[in-house]
Amino acid sequence: MDEARAELLKTVPPFAADGILAGWKAGTAASPPVPAAVAALVGRPALTFAQWVQDHAADFA
Repeated sequence: MDEARAELLKTVPPFAADGILAGWKAGTAASPPVPAAVAALVGRPALTFAQWVQDHAADFA
């Protein structure tokens, strides 16, 4: 977090850097709910990002 703040401070004032970082942190506190429509559209429950990564790791090797 300190490194990100230091980089942000190169281009924005401290209050803006702190606001940006607070927003980023809030966005990672919990996974957003997945609408039931996802399962209906794709024919299975939604995957977590971690599950997707496991399933596709070989694609990036």
